Amino acid sequence: MAAESNATMPNDDYDPYDPDLYETSETAARILLGLRYAVSISSGVAVLENLLVIFVIIGTRKLRVKHYGFVVNLALGDLLFAALAIVFPWYEHHAIFALFMSCYVVSVLTILAVAINRLLAVSLMPPSRYDSLVTGGRLFVACVIIWAVSLILNLISVMANDDLVTFWIYGLIRPMTVFVIWLITAILYFVVYRKIARFTPSSADAKTEPDSGQITVRVSQTRKVLITFIIILLVSFVCWMPYSIVRFISFFDPSQFFSTKFDVAYWFAGLLYCLSAMINPVIYWGKLDGFRESFNALFCCCCSKQSERNYADDNDKTEFEQTVADAV
Repeated sequence: MAAESNATMPNDDYDPYDPDLYETSETAARILLGLRYAVSISSGVAVLENLLVIFVIIGTRKLRVKHYGFVVNLALGDLLFAALAIVFPWYEHHAIFALFMSCYVVSVLTILAVAINRLLAVSLMPPSRYDSLVTGGRLFVACVIIWAVSLILNLISVMANDDLVTFWIYGLIRPMTVFVIWLITAILYFVVYRKIARFTPSSADAKTEPDSGQITVRVSQTRKVLITFIIILLVSFVCWMPYSIVRFISFFDPSQFFSTKFDVAYWFAGLLYCLSAMINPVIYWGKLDGFRESFNALFCCCCSKQSERNYADDNDKTEFEQTVADAV
């Protein structure tokens, strides 16, 4: 039943998940059902893809380098997000929603963490300064903090058990926070890009400075990681912002909750959310160094000997680079 109230906040008895509040046509009901199925199916695909990503990186020595720890953390966040998204269209419970929004915030903060990490990698020179400051243990602690902060922020509404608190957190605070974090991340990536663009290795320095070769490799490595995560950042913006816009609209005009068009827009934006978790593994496949070769080595036992020789040749060519990468 369409609401006629233009109030700026929900009533005490308001529950956006109550199906009796909506009056939908048969066509709209079919569209909504199709969107719910699409969310579950795309999320199922995303679960499988991110499981493979985690398995390939953890199962391949060549990929077990420090900065790929953030890739694992992002894949884990996408994995759990997608797993909960399979269930949510059919069981819209506030606790489930809070948990799977926590995974979403993990993804946002991990992309920001990569930007900070790469900024340190090109700012702290010689590379030994970065290696002494940014250790594998500290990166692991950073990932744990990201998960803790995300869970705390999203479980506040569940622990408060207050409709008004939930309304403000989901309608304004979280969408605004995500946009601010996205903007900060974009600025950091731009700063890192400028630093890389200005980097000009000197042949004289290469002869006199023992760390010059490592600096060149570090910058080259950062450039590759930067390209990968800039693509992820753009994909996340396209996939995440529609949902935040829908939430903004519902915050400033809560009566939209009772509109069939709003319901369709809500689930379509939710589908875009899930597509982000499904697209990221494809980006890893195309952009992460050694990922495809490692995948083939783990899963494609029937690869031709020629492919194996090519892979071995590639390893020989990048032996020095990988030695440095192991310390990054």
